[in-house]
Amino acid sequence: MPWYRSPAVNWLAALLLPPVGLVLLWIRPTGFAKKILGTAVIGLITLAHLVLLFGLRVEVDGSGTRPIFSFRTPEKQFEEIEKSRTAPEPPSAPAEPAVVAAAAPDPEPKPAAPAKPAPYWTEYRGPLRDGHYRQTGILTTWPAAGLKRLWKIPIGLGYSSMVVADGRLYTIDQRRDKEVIAAYDVNTGRQIWAHAYAAFFQEGMGGDGPRATPTWHEGMLYSMGATGMLKVLDAATGAVKWEKDTLKDNG
Repeated sequence: MPWYRSPAVNWLAALLLPPVGLVLLWIRPTGFAKKILGTAVIGLITLAHLVLLFGLRVEVDGSGTRPIFSFRTPEKQFEEIEKSRTAPEPPSAPAEPAVVAAAAPDPEPKPAAPAKPAPYWTEYRGPLRDGHYRQTGILTTWPAAGLKRLWKIPIGLGYSSMVVADGRLYTIDQRRDKEVIAAYDVNTGRQIWAHAYAAFFQEGMGGDGPRATPTWHEGMLYSMGATGMLKVLDAATGAVKWEKDTLKDNG
C-alpha cells in the first residue's frame, strides 16, 4: 500500500491540514460508510481550526434565524483602541510673541459675544427621537466629492449611538471585560475622559456590548449598560454622581 493511503498518514494530515486529509480519505481503499463518517469527523476538525486558529465567530442576525459568520478578532480591536487613546497629542505650533501696544480709547462699546447655542442632540436620535435635525445652520448642500473627514478613531463593541452637547461627543462601548462611558472632543476626536467598570454582555444574536445610548441633561450624563448598571456622571469631568445596579435592586 502506498504511504499516502496509510490510515496514520491520513489522520495526521486531517489534523494538520483538513482539506488534504479529506482528499487522502477518499482515495483510500475503504468502505463508503467509513468515508462518510471520516468526512464528518474531518468537518469537525476543520470547524475547530476555523474557530481556534482563525477566530471564526457565528452570530444570528436581527431576525434570529439567519447565521452570520465572521472572522472578527476583538483582541486586535481592543489593542488598536488602547494604542489610539495613549498616543501623544501632536505638537502645537509655538505661540507668536505678544506685542504690547498702548491701549487706544474705545469710541464705541463692542457688541456682546453671541450666546453659546443650547445643547441640542442630547439623546438617542435627537430631542424627539425621530432622527430629524430641526436647528438652523446645518450644511444641506454637500460637495460632489463628499464631506471632508475631520477625524477617525476606533471604538469598542456595542450598539450605542452618539450624543453631542457643549462641544463634546458621548457614547458607551465594550472594551475587553469592561463597559466604558467616554467623552470626546467633537473637533479632534480626542478622548477627554473615560469611566470604565467591570461589565461584560454577550449573546449569540447581535453580538457583544452595551445596547443603549447615553442621555445628556443639564450637565449630567445618564448611561444604562447592558448588564443593568445605571450610571449618572458629571458630563464635564466623568465623575460618578450616583449609580444603581437595576437588575440586583429589582431582583
